[in-house]
Amino acid sequence: YVQTQYAKGNVGISQFYKKDKLSVMGSYYRGAGTYFREGTDYVNYQEDQTRWISTMNRKDKNNNQNTVNFNIEYEADSLTNISLNYSGYFSPKSFGTYHVPTLIYNNQDIAESNYLTINDHHSRSINNSLSFQIDRKLNKNSSLSWINYFTGNNSRKYQNVLTYLDFVNQTPEERNFLTNNKSNIQLYSTQFDYQWKKDKFELESGVKYSFVKTNSQLDFSDNENGQFEYRPEKSNIFDYKEQNFALYSSLAYNLDKWSFKGGLRAEMTDLEGVVSEPHEINKNNYWSLFPTAYVQYTTENKQEFGFSYGKRISRPSYYWLNPAKSYYNLFSYFQGDPKLKATIIHNLNLTYSWKEWNVDLYYRKELYPSMEISFQEPSSNNLIYYFTNIEKGQAYGLSVYKNFQIKPWWNLVLSENLEHNENYFKGVDDILYKNKVWNWVSNISTSFTLDKNNDWKMEVGHNYYSPGIQGTFRISECWSAYFVMSRKFFNKRLEASFVFNDIFRTMEQKISTKYANQDNYFLDYQDTQGFTLSLKFNFGNQSVKNVKTIKKTDEQDRL
Repeated sequence: YVQTQYAKGNVGISQFYKKDKLSVMGSYYRGAGTYFREGTDYVNYQEDQTRWISTMNRKDKNNNQNTVNFNIEYEADSLTNISLNYSGYFSPKSFGTYHVPTLIYNNQDIAESNYLTINDHHSRSINNSLSFQIDRKLNKNSSLSWINYFTGNNSRKYQNVLTYLDFVNQTPEERNFLTNNKSNIQLYSTQFDYQWKKDKFELESGVKYSFVKTNSQLDFSDNENGQFEYRPEKSNIFDYKEQNFALYSSLAYNLDKWSFKGGLRAEMTDLEGVVSEPHEINKNNYWSLFPTAYVQYTTENKQEFGFSYGKRISRPSYYWLNPAKSYYNLFSYFQGDPKLKATIIHNLNLTYSWKEWNVDLYYRKELYPSMEISFQEPSSNNLIYYFTNIEKGQAYGLSVYKNFQIKPWWNLVLSENLEHNENYFKGVDDILYKNKVWNWVSNISTSFTLDKNNDWKMEVGHNYYSPGIQGTFRISECWSAYFVMSRKFFNKRLEASFVFNDIFRTMEQKISTKYANQDNYFLDYQDTQGFTLSLKFNFGNQSVKNVKTIKKTDEQDRL
């Protein structure tokens, strides 16, 4: 049970069964609740010396969230294991009605115009995933795995947006538009992994293929001409296909106090995106190499010094590729970018560990990082939130982590990160801008064991985030304090926990953009203050909970 400004909760059951070579796990959870987010947008237009302020408090209800998981593992023989996993999520209706008032102030700070937006909407979401894995031990030194994934994701979102306009020197009027957005994603992935280990050597190699197909359709209608009409120029169909093929291998060698590991991954990507309005085809086909290297030295007194380099790729969520406009109101919308590029990331790390001290000195370079930015159009007074690539980003910093065992029953954890971060982006005036900041993230917590026999524990913590950046955005500082208590009862069969998050309601943030003629910001609070009460009762033999769960593929994380 979760209580913030509104209540939400989750109830379910998990069943485990094991007999001889067969292990089975099944679970079902039902969730319901009201979800709330407070926001206020401020936009300053230099051209006509006006200031637009919109208050949007988003309240949505979803009283039918269903999650199903089923895992089965079978030991075919002493050398072969077979695993089958299914997970499903079904939410037939999430709905809400937003009332968004907007005031427009002139250069004398007088509210001379206003409009009211009523956004009535509902959505549906279905996700089904099936994975299959075979593990075969070839001999005492080597093994082979074959893993397959099938995923289908289907969603619908409908909204009816009514706007009452009352602008200075204009006749009051009413505007109404309807949007119906449908999205369907199908994903398949298969991979073979080989592992060999003998003495001081360890070899890992594999091959992977994945294919994804998405279809998104936006139907837009409005009454701009006096009656509702379908508007093909504002509607859109987006089809996207992507294939990835990868070969990868790594070799590790341990020599007394030294440890070495090197790897190489070669990836081929072939993609095609087709936008209907305006008609556009985006194709790309490329090979990329991703090397990794790692060295560690351990001294006589167990101090560890390490160096690592890695190049990796981060592909955008399929949702961010969709160019269909998702309207907040008549003058503001969110839009994806069908030409989004994958982000290439280079990481360099120098590490040191000793007696639970962990220090990491790092450098990170990103080519074409993708993120949400905002920009305003003075000609139409539109505020647009756009998910796209910026030119590049880089950061360097120091992370320190230490676990202090003050008493057998008292523990203190300190985690600090100081980073200098830079983002380079092309502005609306086509000039390259640099956004930079020194960012400090601090996490301090202390925990107490009040009764070891009953696992009665208490934890108090504090998280601090100094000002940060994201593309064009500058993000204000915020912090939160939390409290956790947990205990077991009835011979540890009943588990109870209480969590109080954001105790002082200090997680509101200000996200601002200011350069050239761009001057806007929004205040955002995601209803983080609240408490969570959890109860779990364990029946039967708890030792059978060892059914293997197949790890998700990277493509599933992009849904």
